[in-house]
Amino acid sequence: MSHNIMCVLGFIISLSFIILLLCFFTISAMRSPLFLLASIFLAIAALIVSSIGLSSFKKSKHLGYGFGIAGLVISITGIVTTIIISIAMIALSSLLMGRLLSPRTKIPYTGPVKRIDNYEIRMENSSDPYEAMLATWYWSGDPGDNLIEIPDTYEGITLCAIGDTNSDSFEIKIDPAIQNYVTLSADTTENSEALASAVPEGSIIHFSEVDFTLKVGKNINMVSIDDFPTYGIWNEDGSITFYHIELTYECSPNNPYFDSKDGKLYKNGSDTPILT
Repeated sequence: MSHNIMCVLGFIISLSFIILLLCFFTISAMRSPLFLLASIFLAIAALIVSSIGLSSFKKSKHLGYGFGIAGLVISITGIVTTIIISIAMIALSSLLMGRLLSPRTKIPYTGPVKRIDNYEIRMENSSDPYEAMLATWYWSGDPGDNLIEIPDTYEGITLCAIGDTNSDSFEIKIDPAIQNYVTLSADTTENSEALASAVPEGSIIHFSEVDFTLKVGKNINMVSIDDFPTYGIWNEDGSITFYHIELTYECSPNNPYFDSKDGKLYKNGSDTPILT
């Protein structure tokens, strides 16, 4: 390879380096101004050095050759470095996004249980717990008492889950202060033997549904909910009403993990409800 070709090659590669950089940062989702400026600065430096090599080659082949080699080395080094850093940044971004959207797989919520008003949280199994899940909601038995809303944090503890996929699912229970009620399985029907044996013969039985609104806060990254029991509440007139529990979801717009639409809960970016 002649010295002249070396200078021309350094100039072409350094110029291509700039064009590739501009194309990459135009179509790429990566937005790192510092990385972009550093790469362009390196590419311009390589172009300047290569240009000096071309212009000085006729006057001094040795000098032109040196600048040509320098421009070629800077260009190739810059291209390789940019590719490596870009791959690393894309991989890191994908990893973080995967962690953001994936349910937690560890079993964090095996620590102490704390009752707060009409709900109960279970904290992380840690000497210094800083996260908690909503474990239980205690229902008064009143169909109008159907809003489940918890704070995003409580005494510095972040509520990150509603139930735990690896331990206990979220439960709705009758408040222990209510003594007069009957609990049956979720699939109990009006003609089931379990229903007939749960109340005295001749009892007047009513059936109804109570639709709870569950507000999913901005920090919730895991939701685990099974079917709820059918609760029978005795009325003052001696009759009993069996309530089948349904859930409607309202997700905080600031939650990066989930979204809600028409009362159903979705994983962000998905069109398939995860809970119905």
